[in-house]
Amino acid sequence: MMYLNGIGVTEDDTVALEWIGRAASNRHPRATMLYDYLLNNDYDEGC
Repeated sequence: MMYLNGIGVTEDDTVALEWIGRAASNRHPRATMLYDYLLNNDYDEGC
């Protein structure tokens, strides 16, 4: 979320998607929902 929102770090959508994907692959419930949402709304095309 830090990279997604640019909190304390430079905002970087590509890195954000990578970290959220890692958390989702480890079955973190909120990360899984967010990752699915971002991919279903073509978020990765802007990266």
